Amino acid sequence: IEDCDISANINPGIAIINNSNPTVRGCKIHESQSIGILVRSNSSGTIEDCDIFANHCEVLIEEASHPTIRRCKIHDGKSSGIFFQVKGLGAIEDCDIFANAGCGLDI
Repeated sequence: IEDCDISANINPGIAIINNSNPTVRGCKIHESQSIGILVRSNSSGTIEDCDIFANHCEVLIEEASHPTIRRCKIHDGKSSGIFFQVKGLGAIEDCDIFANAGCGLDI
């Protein structure tokens, strides 16, 4: 998924589920009423060079999932920037995480 503008969704802008492993690159993901990017059900994937902002939660990682988030701007969320729960794992590299209403990283 490259160079997309994904915005104003009721559900997550992108849901990576059921052992999926996509690459999301150069996208703007913003203004969703729930989550910008949801990673669950033992999924991974690479999210890089994205601008993720103004969602309820920017990135939610759960259920033994383990994405790599690289060189992203994650900001202005209504709660946490990146929220790890239910055995969520992952690597965060060279990201700017700022101006979220909750924690930048909530583990």
